[in-house]
Amino acid sequence: MVEFIAGNSQVVSLLGGDWRDKDMRAVVGERRLKFNRNTGLGNALRAGYGDIQIPGAVEENLAALNRSDTLAVVTGQQVGILGGPIYTFYKALTAVLLAERLEKEASGRVVPIFWMETSDADFSEINRISFPAGKDASRYQVYAPRGIIPGQSVNFHKLTAEIGEVNRKVAEWLDELPHRDKIVSLIERSYYPGRAISEAFMDLMTGLLGAMGLVMINPLHEAVVARTV
Repeated sequence: MVEFIAGNSQVVSLLGGDWRDKDMRAVVGERRLKFNRNTGLGNALRAGYGDIQIPGAVEENLAALNRSDTLAVVTGQQVGILGGPIYTFYKALTAVLLAERLEKEASGRVVPIFWMETSDADFSEINRISFPAGKDASRYQVYAPRGIIPGQSVNFHKLTAEIGEVNRKVAEWLDELPHRDKIVSLIERSYYPGRAISEAFMDLMTGLLGAMGLVMINPLHEAVVARTV
């Protein structure tokens, strides 16, 4: 990333160009519009939300993704517990803001998409959360359910009763912070025993950033898989 920001030509070329260059953005945009794409992507992604409430801004972007002239800014990350590291949210916000900027130059819509890495099988990479240390102690919590199957995609993990202690700890850490009650309510609505961790992550991210139009995609959802085979 440091080399990309510094403009290292080899790194920039490897990543397909520098989006900060307006001429390069125009070239990439025109190249994308020449792709042969099947319509209906938005319908497939919408199916992946299941019973999650979809904000109006996301509905509009899903409808746009059904059209062949829509472009997308895509980012992604593992489905970390309660959202995972803070850079997960920075990446999502960057996609949203970049899509807004690029849409001013594009002939059609530009949609921010968050790719959920649900095929990851290393549970130890996504099962912990930490906050900056408090006055008296570090604030670090691990979600450690029994019966984790080594090598199994996290997409198939359903939350167990141990998630309740994680939620309780985070609620405690959030005391006296702005919007505490709203965030705790969203966490408890999203993460509860019996729910697939991928659904919980999607619900949380949608609750936080859906109003800004961020579209979530689970690549292992059957409706999405059907478009790739």
